[in-house]
Amino acid sequence: MIQNYYPDIADEIRRIADNIPRRSRAALREKLKDANAKNKVLQDEIQQLQLRISKQATINEMLNYNLKNKPSRNK
Repeated sequence: MIQNYYPDIADEIRRIADNIPRRSRAALREKLKDANAKNKVLQDEIQQLQLRISKQATINEMLNYNLKNKPSRNK
């Protein structure tokens, strides 16, 4: 009924009501963007750590091999 008697006020109410979801979507998009950026950083860190683990495992295997095949000095 307000739209019949006060169309300007009704338009203003519609405009404000329409902006609320837009602002919410914008805030959610911003949060998602931040979360994706953080996720990218963490994924890169995981990749670097996995590479370090792989290198350490290789070194460990080499050391174990050398220890097992080292000639004994007590003979």
